[in-house]
Amino acid sequence: MTSRWVLEVEKVRDIQVRRHVMSLAVLNEDKLDDLPEEYREMLAAKAWGPAKEEAAAALKDAGLPESLMGHWDDTPYEPQPRASHKEGIDKVGQEVGTPVVAVPGADGEQLAFFGPVVTPPPQGEEAARLGDGTLAAASVPGFYEIKRTRTKGPDFSNR
Repeated sequence: MTSRWVLEVEKVRDIQVRRHVMSLAVLNEDKLDDLPEEYREMLAAKAWGPAKEEAAAALKDAGLPESLMGHWDDTPYEPQPRASHKEGIDKVGQEVGTPVVAVPGADGEQLAFFGPVVTPPPQGEEAARLGDGTLAAASVPGFYEIKRTRTKGPDFSNR
């Protein structure tokens, strides 16, 4: 959802989006004993899927044949997603999850936050206002967190 929101912001504000892979499997690998069985099974079965989807999209963007994805399971790609995950989590700290958004902070240095978590993703000017608010929060030295309980699951509709 955050990815979709950021792409909307990019349409109406002068920002440049750079995406990095984060992995719930990597984030939680040292906490597996504390997680519910159902969640552990999901991580084992599906956690690397988004990285595979991103690789397929990158092949398409580069004009390379989709058939190259047939090599995915035979090639050790795990170090690259782990490095990408580490880069993001190192910016924000260990006590968060995904998504992580990095923006210029008060001193111009990159500052990262967990979130925003939003559903459905806002569009147009509404998306831009949330982006502006994210930048405003980042401009305040010492700002760390804002959160409330989720009352609704992901909504992929485009309203």
